[in-house]
Amino acid sequence: SKISSRQKSATDVVSQAKRLSPKGPLSKVVTQFQMLIDQLEKLCNAAPHTDERNRIKPFSVKRDFAQLKRMMPVEIMVPVQSALTAALPVDGRTHAAHEPFAQDVQVMVSGLVDEVEVM
Repeated sequence: SKISSRQKSATDVVSQAKRLSPKGPLSKVVTQFQMLIDQLEKLCNAAPHTDERNRIKPFSVKRDFAQLKRMMPVEIMVPVQSALTAALPVDGRTHAAHEPFAQDVQVMVSGLVDEVEVM
């Protein structure tokens, strides 16, 4: 983020996660996440290529973002809408065993399509 308070909050969260698990699986995921964010920022900020007629050409992940391609797959879960939407009990009552969020929906980043269209 370009907002300093958000940067500080994010840095604090990452630092705390690394402190809690200095060499464990959480540390690996945090490091992967930071690397993925850096690479996605490079992708978002890249200037588009143009051909001889000044038409914008698509990026190639393999050619233009090789480090991002080499990172795949990553052990990072991506939140999807169905996992973020709470489902209430059908009868409207409180149930101790009720799971309001989908438990079986886990989306991981396993790879990337090579061609990235510039819009």
